[in-house]
Amino acid sequence: MNRAVHAFAAAAPVYEQAARLQRQAALWLLDGVPAALPEEAWVADMGCGTGWLTHALGQRFPGSHVCGLDAAWPMTLRLRQRGLAAVTGDAARLPLAQNAFSLVTSSMALQWLDHAWEVLQDWRRLLCPGGKVVAVFPVDGTLQE
Repeated sequence: MNRAVHAFAAAAPVYEQAARLQRQAALWLLDGVPAALPEEAWVADMGCGTGWLTHALGQRFPGSHVCGLDAAWPMTLRLRQRGLAAVTGDAARLPLAQNAFSLVTSSMALQWLDHAWEVLQDWRRLLCPGGKVVAVFPVDGTLQE
């Protein structure tokens, strides 16, 4: 487990209280998703954390199948405890079906990935014809810690 995954796993119990920036970024992302999806569409929320965006996507698209994916098992456990579908896995090796998803989202997760370009290529593999990837992430110099 890399350091970022370990840190997020440890933070899972208190993540919701500390994730103000992540919630704001998720709201920005929601502004960029399509207004409607086909009935029974599949939606993947990559790097879902404790599922704030995953839940919001389910509310936005009630006829869809929404699934959160995160590398930190304690994060996906929290989704499952809330009744949301979740997969624990590496964004670079997704156990998800090709050409199955109408929408793939990612909010504040791409910056933690070592090979983001390769991951984006794999997300493209997941999309059905006409599917979209919508992502929000910081660029160099935007978050000075």
